[in-house]
Amino acid sequence: MKLADAVHFSAAVTKVFQTMVGLDVKTDAPKVLSEGSPTADVTGIVTFAGDLVGAMILSFPTPVVRDLVKRFADLDCDVKDPNFLDAVGELANMVAGGAKSRFEGYDASISVPTVVCGPAHHVNRHKSAPWVVVPAFCEAGRFVVAMSLQGKKR
Repeated sequence: MKLADAVHFSAAVTKVFQTMVGLDVKTDAPKVLSEGSPTADVTGIVTFAGDLVGAMILSFPTPVVRDLVKRFADLDCDVKDPNFLDAVGELANMVAGGAKSRFEGYDASISVPTVVCGPAHHVNRHKSAPWVVVPAFCEAGRFVVAMSLQGKKR
């Protein structure tokens, strides 16, 4: 994946959060992270298969994700509550799906989302692709959208 392709994820997170959460999201320029994992306290993970292989994550500090889930699903509960985790997964799923639809000429599918919570967790990247990290912020606070994708265009 080219660094310029991060624009698909920036556009998707902006649209999803504006439509589903009611917040305007601003994104900073994407950065390459070749070592480590760009994770915070709660991370939604969606994997890609087909012409795009790898993963996309949405990762949030706990106070930020609690605010977002309250706005999105009207849930005010523990971050380990299954309904809370489902809401985070659904946000990740919508962002990944929105970004996937912007990759013209690629036949790719996305997985059911997985959510990991807890400090100091690590999400592995695709072995051939570094993490491309897009810092994002909104009224609720700062978070990241990151992707590690290897593409083969038809």
